Amino acid sequence: MSANDRFGTGEVGGSPDYEPPVHGYMDGYGEVTASFGRGAADGETLLADGHARSRSQFDGHRGKRGHDHYDGQGGGADHRGKYNGPGH
Repeated sequence: MSANDRFGTGEVGGSPDYEPPVHGYMDGYGEVTASFGRGAADGETLLADGHARSRSQFDGHRGKRGHDHYDGQGGGADHRGKYNGPGH
């Protein structure tokens, strides 16, 4: 099984500051992909609509991120239009 086949299971991807992404479902909204901060990024969340199928889809490329960034402090969100659900 390739890394892309396991993407979204919490087993692959991530970084020193973020947990490996997981796929989820929000009632009344639909599928999302999320990665939760740890260490220096504790309390932060990366969110994208739908189930990203690869790290490159979720992380993005050439300076265009594939997720929105929430700082967990009620501000400092980086809205890139990748998550449009509750709380965006």
